[in-house]
Parts: sequence; structure tokens; C-alpha cells
Amino acid sequence: MKFKKMLFICLSVVMSIIPNSFALANVKTPTTILSSVFPTSSLTRAEYEDWFFENQDENAIEKYNSLTDEQKDKLVSYLSDPYLLIDTLEANITPNSSRVFNNGDLIVSVEEVIENLSEETIKAATQTVKATYVRTTSIFGLKVFETTAWIQYTHNGSEIISIDGSNIFTSVNWYVIFKAVYSGKTTWKTTTTAYASSDIVWEVSIEDYGVTTGSNYIRVSGNTSNTAGGYYE
Repeated sequence: MKFKKMLFICLSVVMSIIPNSFALANVKTPTTILSSVFPTSSLTRAEYEDWFFENQDENAIEKYNSLTDEQKDKLVSYLSDPYLLIDTLEANITPNSSRVFNNGDLIVSVEEVIENLSEETIKAATQTVKATYVRTTSIFGLKVFETTAWIQYTHNGSEIISIDGSNIFTSVNWYVIFKAVYSGKTTWKTTTTAYASSDIVWEVSIEDYGVTTGSNYIRVSGNTSNTAGGYYE
């Protein structure tokens, strides 16, 4: 299904190289992001702001308040549109490409980034590497929705020695009409590549209809050549 309105979706793959002595801990992040309310999708700006100011942190509120009144009205209309949301959840984004919509207000883009190795890391016999795959939706340059998948592993240049931690979660959510649950999280490795993956089961509220459900699959990988990869469908 095609929609005339689109959001800015940024899909990035990030590789962080960390010497073993500075290996990151496996940070525990909730696997479920639920709005405190789950209303029908027709929201006034005042109703949305009541929810937003109660459920978002100061940084998000500051960014929201930086918008003009016209931008706030548009943003709330985009965030209240269930069909637009579903379209973005199911969008197939090709790496290293972008498209501009609505005179540049809305952009769909995909980016892959690999952090440069430090001299200390290059000389190390083993390296601890954190590969991150991030899918982001932004409106007017503000990050309103983000799914993050990362895996941390140690290798010696030719073989994966261990998987040290991983997580897949919703890291940003400005959608009041959206719920997501991550299930079937798993990690595995081959000789040269470490993987983490999860199913995403989501619900979207639609006015005069109820709740529609769908699912996606996300995977992040990193290898002994210090290359990050990701997959989303």
C-alpha cells in the first residue's frame, strides 16, 4: 500500500571498537515499550501534549518545544496517523540512499557508519567490538521513533571468541498509538561473525476500528573484519 505522506526514516549501522580492558557491560533495557494510555488515533494537539509531557523526558520535551506552532500541529497529525505509522514500520529502506518529501520537511534515508579504529585497538591481540543497528523515524529533524539492536563480542582477527552482550529494544517512542513487544531474542556466532536477532510484535490503534497488529524481524551482526551489518523486514 502506498501513502502520499512519509516520515524521515534514518537507518544506521554503527560499529564501536573498544579495547578489552574497556569492554562495555550488557546494559539491561526493558524489552517492552508501552504508552501509559492507548486511545483511538484521533487526537487533538492538546490531548497529545497532555500525554507527551507526562511520559517523555526533559530532553524530548525541550526538542518538542523548539518547534513552531505549525510544526507542532503537523507533527501531532503525523504521529496520530496509524496508516502512516504502519507504512513506516513496514518500509523497505535501502542502505546509503535518501528521498526528500514535502519540500525537505520529510526525508527517508539510510546510512551505514563504521567508527575508525584507534591505534591502541589495532595493536591489541584481541578486540572487543560493539556493532549497533538503528532504525530511526524523524520529523522536522527530531527523532520520534527508534529501534536499536546491538551486539558486543570479542575476536582475535580471525575468529569470534565470545559474545559478551546484546540487546534489541525501542529506544525512542513519541507515538501514543503504538505498542511493541520484542520476543524470541537470540544470539549466535559462526567462526567470523556474531549475530543477535528478535521478532517485533506491534499494535497500532486505529479510530473506529480498534487495534491492528503486525510484526517485523530485526537482526544485527558484526564480524572479525570489524564490519557491522543489519537486517530488517
